Amino acid sequence: MSATSSTTSKRWPTNSTTAGGEAGIRSDAPLPHSTPTTMLSSDKNVETIAQLIEAMKHYLGLQTEYVKLDVIEKVVRLLKAAALIMLLSVILLFVLLFASIGLALWLSPALGCVGAFFVVAGIYALILLVIYTFRRPWIERPLVRRLARLLMNE
Repeated sequence: MSATSSTTSKRWPTNSTTAGGEAGIRSDAPLPHSTPTTMLSSDKNVETIAQLIEAMKHYLGLQTEYVKLDVIEKVVRLLKAAALIMLLSVILLFVLLFASIGLALWLSPALGCVGAFFVVAGIYALILLVIYTFRRPWIERPLVRRLARLLMNE
């Protein structure tokens, strides 16, 4: 055997023509799977994949942090709006309470003390009925639009 025949296990067959008469691959040409440029596990590919994995980990970490901050911001906005609504509601409650007492005392000479308070209660019942009838266009829709604007960062 020659010195080249010992390397034929990693080379293509030594004949120079195929059965169809076409020129075959040279016997000294390396096999496609043994070339370093086509190997998947070459050092450069492994390094590139490792860098890609690190970049993806960093990206996922940043996205997680962004989502956390976005949720915190929206919760703070909702809490701020709720606190403002509660504060204004308490102030409005006191205004209505004292206005109701003042109106009842003002009507008491003409209707009597008890009659004046019933008239004020009737006024509130009518207001409640009107608000309940028009609750969707007056309360629900504006509230949904406001919350959507608040949560969608518009």
